[in-house]
Amino acid sequence: MKVRIYPQDIPVMGIDFSKEKSDFCVLDVSNKIVKRGIVHHTPDSITDFLEKLSTISDELDAILVCIMEATAHYHRILYKQLVDNGYTVMVINPIQSESIKNVDI
Repeated sequence: MKVRIYPQDIPVMGIDFSKEKSDFCVLDVSNKIVKRGIVHHTPDSITDFLEKLSTISDELDAILVCIMEATAHYHRILYKQLVDNGYTVMVINPIQSESIKNVDI
């Protein structure tokens, strides 16, 4: 399996999914929170969300890397929209992300 290593100077966005909405958080390269918000799984809300991301990308002068957990089918709507708009999206297994919390134990 090939692993793509990204430089540490790329801003990231994490997305936490639920049935009707998702929470997102954008971090700059120094891990400072740039923007937090909610996107509802409706066409209008997703359009607004993508416009916000475009503005944030312009302000940071970088295209965000988006990280999300695979959550049944809930992540698929935003995944497709993000990829179609040129974002790199990493979908991770929730079991693996949960196990990372215990690495130092």
